[in-house]
This record gives sequence, structure tokens and C-alpha cells, in this order.
Amino acid sequence: EPTFVFAHSLVTHSPYYYGPNGEEVNPPSMDYEHYVYSIEFANKNMVKIIDKLLDVENHPIIIVLGDHGTE
Repeated sequence: EPTFVFAHSLVTHSPYYYGPNGEEVNPPSMDYEHYVYSIEFANKNMVKIIDKLLDVENHPIIIVLGDHGTE
């Protein structure tokens, strides 16, 4: 039976807790450099997650939507 799953990740919302490889930033940061690091970390993990989701027989429909950016 079809299932709808909604997942919202707060990784790219300030304050930024993670470096580009998932290492903890302590104390959490609010600067642009750490924003970019959190995006790098999220992107690396999204690729892994999507690859695992696509490796199933039921052919999922995956929509990736970002809520940050300048445009």
C-alpha cells in the first residue's frame, strides 16, 4: 500500500552544530562559514539516504526541497 513520508531536517538551520564531516561544532556557530559546512554535511548524507531509498524494489518517488537560499 502506498505510504507518504515527510521528513524535515534541521541540520541547515542556525545555530550550526556540525562541521563538513559531521563533527560537532562546540559551541554552535551562527557564522556563514559554518552554514556552508552544514550544507556540505547535509548534502553528503542526502546522497547516501537517496541511494538507499532507490535500492528497493517498490521504486519510490523522492522529492528533495530546500527552504534556504538567495533565490
